[in-house]
Amino acid sequence: MRIHMDEEKRIAEIWLTKAESDDPAVEARLKPFYKECKDHKYLAVVYRSGRESLLETTKELLRHNRNLDVHPQPTRKPRTRS
Repeated sequence: MRIHMDEEKRIAEIWLTKAESDDPAVEARLKPFYKECKDHKYLAVVYRSGRESLLETTKELLRHNRNLDVHPQPTRKPRTRS
């Protein structure tokens, strides 16, 4: 687990591994931290490690974005009042 406090934005970023995300004891330990964040007017943001292959998911995202460039979606024309 990694915790990063962004003083300027008042955000507490909590980074959890897959094992930590699946561990109820970790969540129980974090509950008092969430309350402390709220008391100090910080937003607690939890990032949980995914369950899929990062490499394969990134490849799919890049393919998808490339296809958008090759086959752009039609844009709607703004409606005008008559």
